[in-house]
Amino acid sequence: MHTQAPHVRTTFAKRLKALRIPRGFSTARSFANALEIDENRYTRYERAEVEPDLSLLVKMCSLLEVTPNDLLDTSVGLHLALAFSRPLLGRRALITCRNGTEVLSLK
Repeated sequence: MHTQAPHVRTTFAKRLKALRIPRGFSTARSFANALEIDENRYTRYERAEVEPDLSLLVKMCSLLEVTPNDLLDTSVGLHLALAFSRPLLGRRALITCRNGTEVLSLK
C-alpha cells in the first residue's frame, strides 16, 4: 500500500531538485556522488519517499550553498502560523528575522 508523503517531505523533495540543478548538479547521480552516497538512496529523497538524517542535510546544504530553511521552505509555514496566530491576544511578540519574515514568540 502506497501512502502519500507528508507535505513537508514533498516540499523538501521539490526544493532539493529545484536547487540542485542550477548549482551545477545536472543529474541526481552527480549530486549523489558529491554527497558520497548511493544514487538510489539519493533519488528516494527527490521522490519524497524518505528524509535524510541531519548530518546529510547539513552536507546537502553545504554543497548547494543554501540553508536548511531554503531546502525546507519554512517561510511558507511561518506565514501560515502567523496568519492563524494573529487573532490571539495577550502576551505575544512578533520578531522580525533578517530575511523579513516574522516569528511569533509567546511569552
